Amino acid sequence: MTYAGRVASTKTSGQVEHATDEPVADETRQETISPIAMEVVPSAASEEVHDDPSRYTRAPGARTRTGSQPARLTLREKYERKGKKLVECAAELEQARLACDAYKRELRVERDKSQRLAIQRDDLNIKLSESTNSLESERRLRADAEDLLAKRSAELDATTALLPTTESITDTRIVGLFRDLNYELAQSATTVAEAYEGITRRTRGPPGVQASLKSRLEACGALPLLKPSSKSTVDPTTALQIGLQAILIDFARTFLIDDVYQNAQGLKPILAALKNNEQELVASRWSSLAHQYARNTAEGQSQPQQLSRRLADALGEALMVAGYETGEGASASARGDLVLLKVEDTLLGVARLLLELDVILGEKVSVGWMESIVVPHGESFQKDSMDAAFQGDGPSKSEKVVCSTALGLRRTVKGESTILLKPMVALSSLLRSSTARPSARPSHRGRRGGRPSRG
Repeated sequence: MTYAGRVASTKTSGQVEHATDEPVADETRQETISPIAMEVVPSAASEEVHDDPSRYTRAPGARTRTGSQPARLTLREKYERKGKKLVECAAELEQARLACDAYKRELRVERDKSQRLAIQRDDLNIKLSESTNSLESERRLRADAEDLLAKRSAELDATTALLPTTESITDTRIVGLFRDLNYELAQSATTVAEAYEGITRRTRGPPGVQASLKSRLEACGALPLLKPSSKSTVDPTTALQIGLQAILIDFARTFLIDDVYQNAQGLKPILAALKNNEQELVASRWSSLAHQYARNTAEGQSQPQQLSRRLADALGEALMVAGYETGEGASASARGDLVLLKVEDTLLGVARLLLELDVILGEKVSVGWMESIVVPHGESFQKDSMDAAFQGDGPSKSEKVVCSTALGLRRTVKGESTILLKPMVALSSLLRSSTARPSARPSHRGRRGGRPSRG
């Protein structure tokens, strides 16, 4: 019996009639309560059923709907299943909440890391900006330096284009070359003088001696030695040797001074003006340049054979003035040939040394000026600036210089001169009549012997 039938059995007949007259639709309406309402408010639905049981009564003999009790069971099962689902959902929600909290913690950690990285990024950006600015500054400095270097290089190229190439030559080497030259000149004079030893010479000079030659021999001091007094105590061979040596020294000195300008005499006053008015470095460079091009244009003057021939001609003229026979009516060329037969190799060595020193002194001295020096005939002897080569007793200040027998060397820098090699001289005591006989041979490297070492 259904719940409505039990209720109906307890009712009075009037009540039964009333129940019988109630439409069946109410029961159907009550049974179709929304499952959602049951799930949301299950207690309200249960109370409604128990509080109003009359709604489920029906008239005697009325039939209940098939499956009313299973329907109520189905709602209960649904309610229980929904409850389980709610519990499961609550558990899943709790797990999701825990996972969300974990994700939040991880997110906070990542956010902190991101903030730190952002700070590092900002620092790196600042450093990058500073480095970029520094790089740009360095690039500008480098560009300015390159521009300055290019300008200075152009100026240097323009300057060096006007100047000859200079080499580093030490003073020691130049002094050594001068000593070698003095040695070769002394050897040449000694060889020629000894070749005429014992030969009688004319007491009267040849009638055709030119005045210019005689004047040149007097200026260098060779003439009184080539034609010594009969009362002189110096032997003729030594006198001839000293005279020939004086001629060769004078020739070498003249050659080193201005022989290269024979075809360019107009340059000499210009170079002198440069030396007196311009800075020393500028004047020296222009002088080197002028010397180089003058030497290149002097055809035939820079060959050792031609120069040795000129030296032989000078010796031949000196022998003629001294009164020695060099061939009856012989020309200057013939006299030079006779000299070359005796000392050709030595004169070739002299010529090579002269050409080398001419290039060095004229073009390759990079600081100041360097020049050969001699002592003029008639100067008083000065021990500090010269050495005596031929003498008897010790020389005194009262003695006069007859001639120079060896070249000296002097360097001048900013107006201050330094003697690197003293010139050697023959003194007047050689020509003085005296019972004291002077040395018959020179006291320096003009005598025969080994070649001097370069100092």
